[in-house]
Amino acid sequence: YNCCRFFFFLNFTEATGCCIVQEVKIDNLESHISSPTKINKRHTYTVYGTMKDCMVASGTLIEWRLKNLNSSYNTSTVVSSGKDYWTIEEGSLEPSLYSLEYRAVLSSAGNVSSSSFGYLRVENSKLVAEIAGGTFVSLGYGMPITLDGSGSYDPDVGKGLYTGMVFTWLCRKTNETYENHVYLPYTNLSVIRNDGDGSSDKGGCFGTGVGKLNSTDRLLEVFNGVNK
Repeated sequence: YNCCRFFFFLNFTEATGCCIVQEVKIDNLESHISSPTKINKRHTYTVYGTMKDCMVASGTLIEWRLKNLNSSYNTSTVVSSGKDYWTIEEGSLEPSLYSLEYRAVLSSAGNVSSSSFGYLRVENSKLVAEIAGGTFVSLGYGMPITLDGSGSYDPDVGKGLYTGMVFTWLCRKTNETYENHVYLPYTNLSVIRNDGDGSSDKGGCFGTGVGKLNSTDRLLEVFNGVNK
């Protein structure tokens, strides 16, 4: 009989520090929907993402996908691809709550992918209230003064456009405070009479108390302590 000898060889190639699935992360967005990163509509904001070093190679596809969580359309939109950052341009997003996905796909490994999610809330800009002529005016007895709030504006709309804006004028002496101003909006303050001559001891600009004037105009004329 013939005797045969068989040999079986098994070779191991050790790989260290290699990742099969991409490890990705959004660096500067909150990862919890309950505490989203807040940005102003009129600010430019750049979001950055990182990947584990061994995945930064040819064949790695990167994309950013945005979803408006307050919209009835339950779909995300690709807003950028091929970059590890995405810049939100000034005024490009309407006020709402958004989710942002940073996604990496390794095409050389059968399109294995990994994602990281962040949340941001885009908010309206704060209104800018301005009175023309500075913060202090000195005038003689019986001289009228016109207070001009036309310089006020909504940064999201632009100057000179006042649709939807409500002007509220408040009046007090420098040593007085507005009652409950910590708890109530200024618009909820009592309307004061503006026909006093200052002889009353109720305080305020006209002796009729501290509060708001019965005017929502951009221009307000005050004459001798009496509003016209």
